[in-house]
Amino acid sequence: MNSGTNSGGRVIIVESNAPQGDLYADLIATHCPSTRIDLCRSPDCPCLDDNAGGADLAICSCGPTPATRFDHLRRLLTARPCLRVLVLIPADEPHLADEAIASGAADVLLRAPGYLQQLPVAVRANIAHARAAVHSLARAEAARKELRAAQVRVCVLENELSALAMSTRVPTPRPLPLPIITTRRTLTRAA
Repeated sequence: MNSGTNSGGRVIIVESNAPQGDLYADLIATHCPSTRIDLCRSPDCPCLDDNAGGADLAICSCGPTPATRFDHLRRLLTARPCLRVLVLIPADEPHLADEAIASGAADVLLRAPGYLQQLPVAVRANIAHARAAVHSLARAEAARKELRAAQVRVCVLENELSALAMSTRVPTPRPLPLPIITTRRTLTRAA
């Protein structure tokens, strides 16, 4: 499902429960109309690898068993390590929030009463964080390039200065020969 343009951000929803995934997509489309939404039904969905590159946020639920609990999260972060992922935690397992954050989730939302009203707010906030991070990285990269260019200019100027110093070197004067002083000795003969 695609909705809107890319100006409001891009969200991937990974939800194997089709009605639940459709509900999330419709809710986000309603409250964040300019957000593009991609809905994947499985963590093995080939579109995950293709779509993760341009996404600002991914939303996924915890898996049903402890062994598969964060498979969606791991798959998303493998495809794009810097992707912000919002994990939906079952209401009866709030202790999983810490585990989700430790596993790489950027945010968690407990599926407690009222969580559907909080979901669009969490989506907008996470997209804003993702965009701010992208802008910060772009500014840092531009600053790094400027620094590198300045370092190259300094190196060129140092080389020019060194060459100038070598070409204008004043030869050191030779020491003047010492004057030879001779004195006449008079020899006297003893009689």
